[in-house]
Amino acid sequence: SAEITKIAVNCFLTTKISYANMLGDVLHKSGCGDEITTVLRAIGCDSRIGGKYMNYGLGYGGPCLPRDNRAFAHFAKKVGLEYNLGYVTDGFNNEHALTVANYWEEMNSERKPFYFEYISYKRGTDIITESQQYRLCLDLLDRGFKIYIQNDRRVTSQVSEYLNEKYGDQVRFVDNKFNITEDCFIINL
Repeated sequence: SAEITKIAVNCFLTTKISYANMLGDVLHKSGCGDEITTVLRAIGCDSRIGGKYMNYGLGYGGPCLPRDNRAFAHFAKKVGLEYNLGYVTDGFNNEHALTVANYWEEMNSERKPFYFEYISYKRGTDIITESQQYRLCLDLLDRGFKIYIQNDRRVTSQVSEYLNEKYGDQVRFVDNKFNITEDCFIINL
């Protein structure tokens, strides 16, 4: 029961994060992007929902949430239930990642380089497993943008060979943003 509780809690959390992002995407696309925070805070004030994780931004990532989300859906299927919420939430999370990349591309019509303070799944860790920051970095590289990444040697050692091989001079690792001599869009989510 402890294991099912853990994966069920994480599945609920991914659904909540995805709902906040879905609502934010809808508000943004409908021209109400400046109301996203207000609407999400208002929903979070309802005690049945709560405000924690009711934020608009990157989707969920890391080693636990995506894995547990899929594990719960797989467990339901294994016991004969076609409860696909985990798979649907994963699908939305992937769709939302494209929406985020589209947003940054639209914001950067001058095609300035982007600067990432970190590409791990959350600040202060060296884990890039299903990192939304790293995915955004790759999506922008695939769209031809130049990318600067703050050099965290624990993370850089995991990705530098691949990034340099695939993207060459399009990606650069720097000690900090002050080492960049050109104007950049700073990704600090």
